[in-house]
Amino acid sequence: MEPGSPRELRRYEALLEMADLMVHHRSLPELFPELAQRLQKVVDFKLLNFSLYNSQRNAWICICGKAS
Repeated sequence: MEPGSPRELRRYEALLEMADLMVHHRSLPELFPELAQRLQKVVDFKLLNFSLYNSQRNAWICICGKAS
């Protein structure tokens, strides 16, 4: 990918949008559909899987979803 290309700039914009979403959403059920929607602007996918580790419970939280 060429530095400064429109594609590269769009990817950086998407990363900034992801960071903004994570800061402003307090619940996972609200956050993940928003992340999926924005990721589809830069990545083609049919299935999405997020995994988070909960150290207090010593367990993984897995959330899967289909692309809309």
